[in-house]
Amino acid sequence: TASYFTTRSSAGETWGLQAGMICLNAYQRMLQKADASQKEFIFGQLQGLAEYLLKTWPAAEESQQAANLLVQLTLINGDLEKARTYVAMVPADTVAGGKIRRQLGLSLWDDYNKRLRAAGDNPTDPALVASRQTAMDALNEGVMTSPAADKPDVVSIEAALALINLWMIDGKLTEASDLLNNADRGPIALLDKNTDLSSQGTTALRTYQAALQINIAQLATKSDDKAVERIQTMVDKLSTIAGNDEEGKKKLAAVFFRIARDLQQQLEATPDAAARERLANGVGVVLTQLRNSTTDPTTKLWVGQTLGSIAKALKGTPSSAEASKRLAGESVKTLDALRTDPATTPENLVKVRFMMSQAYQTIGQTAEALKLIEEILKQNEMMLDVQVEAARMLQSSANPKDTAAISKAVSGYLPNPKTRKNIVWGWGRISQLTAGKPNMEETFFESRLELARCRYLQAMATTDPELRTKTLDKALTDIKQTLKLYPELGGPVYTERYDKLTRDLQRELKQNVVGLKGLSTK
Repeated sequence: TASYFTTRSSAGETWGLQAGMICLNAYQRMLQKADASQKEFIFGQLQGLAEYLLKTWPAAEESQQAANLLVQLTLINGDLEKARTYVAMVPADTVAGGKIRRQLGLSLWDDYNKRLRAAGDNPTDPALVASRQTAMDALNEGVMTSPAADKPDVVSIEAALALINLWMIDGKLTEASDLLNNADRGPIALLDKNTDLSSQGTTALRTYQAALQINIAQLATKSDDKAVERIQTMVDKLSTIAGNDEEGKKKLAAVFFRIARDLQQQLEATPDAAARERLANGVGVVLTQLRNSTTDPTTKLWVGQTLGSIAKALKGTPSSAEASKRLAGESVKTLDALRTDPATTPENLVKVRFMMSQAYQTIGQTAEALKLIEEILKQNEMMLDVQVEAARMLQSSANPKDTAAISKAVSGYLPNPKTRKNIVWGWGRISQLTAGKPNMEETFFESRLELARCRYLQAMATTDPELRTKTLDKALTDIKQTLKLYPELGGPVYTERYDKLTRDLQRELKQNVVGLKGLSTK
């Protein structure tokens, strides 16, 4: 065409550039209307012309438009490497240059997430590390270096969020927090400047999800009296954005579920007790809000279980006792609603009762815990995990002045009217029913060890010297019999535990304190 000829024959001249843009726009319109068989040829012509314009008039605004078009088309085609090449041709210090870098960064971020899922969510994979860095470099340039958009748009906010997420994956919490709160480039500030986006939509949800994650994550590194209050404010903000309709509640529940799951993993990996307590308080806020925002019974069950497991993990730290009880109380509240819900299936009802019993045990309400255990075992006493938990509860609730619980832990209780055998078995029957069964080996060695320990505790509680010696001897005999039949004692972990208890028994019996090697198994 004339325009194409003029462009090629007038290199460096203004009219050559103008002719080139006319021709480029014509190719773009043709591409939009072309069928599949024609698109490849037309795109090739457009691509060659746009590259020529960029090389011949590199500083012209029209050339930047051509580059932007090339980037858009190559991104649509999924050719990220070619898109990176075209982006590099556009100066980064222009508004247009910043925009296409943000768009490229988002495409690379999306590509990284696809690769991550394909690799089984393993972010340490070397190829994924490289992919993540490529996305981070593009986003860092587009978000932090290039000029911002004249008016904040979805791309600007999503690019900032993507960069924040990448920094968090790499453990750069300070950088992520600084960008989140940046008055000019941060997603919260950009949302505030665009009222159309700030009150609704997935972008707003993602913004406050990131804010919530960062604020809770910071609990692991610093103490802040206002942190939980700030977290609650963000939770309320998320609830407002999501709305009260069914679809909004589903979105909100999905957000809280992801956050809670990630933060639970972070909590489990945090060794510092004070940091664990701060994190637990933050996770507790998210979990209770998740409970309140979902109608899905499976999610509610997970919330109750997770609250209970976090509470149990905190229980061992004296300074976290109050937080542990509070979270266990929330677990009970969550699970109790399911327990009394007619829609809860019989299978889930067993799980609910079991989890509630553990939460009650964490609070210290053993009687309530055992009532729930009894409800389960009255329906099916063959549930071994529940029998073991019952024996543990009974044993841990005993005290030196009242050994009734220890006797129940040993021999069980609650006779079945039909069989006249105890519905709650105790360590003695548990050991009998698991002996010689490879798939129950660990339970067997635990039951034999705890049976001997219970006898030791009974002996220490009695004031009768003769009965005391007799009971200690019986405990030592239990260990000797187990050692004779199973010399490996289930492996080094249990061997160490058996050895320690043996030494305690030998000490009380005024024998040589030499542990297992002092026991004759002939």
